[in-house]
Amino acid sequence: MQGFLQMIFSKRSAGIASGLALSLVACQSGPPLSSPGVAGPETIGATVAKLTTEAAALPPLLRTRWAVEYTASVAQLVPISPRRLYRSSDRRAYFTEAEVRNQQSALAGTSVETVDEAGYYVGSLGSPLFHARLIDIVADGQLAKLVGKRSLDLYAGAIGPLKLMASAGLDAVGISSSPKLRALYSHVGDQGSVRLPGREVSGRVTFLYGNFPADPAVRAQVGSGYEFVLAKNVLKRGYIHPTSDVPPESLINLGLPDGDYLRSLLATLRPGGRLLVYNVCPSPNPAVYDPDSDCRNPWTRADWQAAGFIVRDFERNDTEIARQYATALGFDKPPLSVRIDELYAVYSLFERP
Repeated sequence: MQGFLQMIFSKRSAGIASGLALSLVACQSGPPLSSPGVAGPETIGATVAKLTTEAAALPPLLRTRWAVEYTASVAQLVPISPRRLYRSSDRRAYFTEAEVRNQQSALAGTSVETVDEAGYYVGSLGSPLFHARLIDIVADGQLAKLVGKRSLDLYAGAIGPLKLMASAGLDAVGISSSPKLRALYSHVGDQGSVRLPGREVSGRVTFLYGNFPADPAVRAQVGSGYEFVLAKNVLKRGYIHPTSDVPPESLINLGLPDGDYLRSLLATLRPGGRLLVYNVCPSPNPAVYDPDSDCRNPWTRADWQAAGFIVRDFERNDTEIARQYATALGFDKPPLSVRIDELYAVYSLFERP
């Protein structure tokens, strides 16, 4: 169970480390999503079916129309065949089969990693349907329709949430510094327009790769005008400003001074747009400081205000609802078997004036 807790809560699974600090590349990549020879045809459709079942359990927990639309879009997910990626020995580079065919030299020193449907939609972050809770929070008090708005998944760990958002009509953008995800989501059909059945509107999926916001070119690609930005299980005090000594590999180097970093986040939002920092953590051990368990915001309320944000909620406890989601999504059942009472959650919600 401890391995699964780390998989859910660690920022190393969130795909931020690579490109932010070279020393973390190997940790960020983590273990293969699937081992060669394991992800066979029997995996096709299994994750879509599982997500469909999970979605049916969520309606009692949903509070807003946006979250309802997001959850209902599971019906538009399509089965995914296993994919073969070629990774370098240091895991700093990943190639698709097409890239390897076009550049035979890329094969030197690589090994094969097979990614199945679960790796494609879910990755190592748990069910993408947990994002319904995040959407409920940013949607509070909003009367406008979801269709046509822009969303940004900051340091995205899988394409599942983006697919669901786009299928609800959003222009959904994700940014990751993971070379694995760059290769995984570069196939035809992974990105681009997503038509909404029976409607003359469409959403869009865009998965960007690079060091955001430290790299100006990547910052320009991400752009601005977002209705909401989601940062889940990444911006924790334990990873950025820990209150005790921690191993260097546990730290995130954001690449910018704190004030510049926060102002870069502000610049992504449209006026009135919202940024949600949401962290789910294992319960802390009083005897040992664990950065994974330090869910607090890395910056003070005053820091966010100085960067230009309106603070709507700061370090608000969301443990009860997070545990209800974890139960509805089967985190307490095999093969995961997580103890729900070991989870706690906290979030901060900010708005651009």
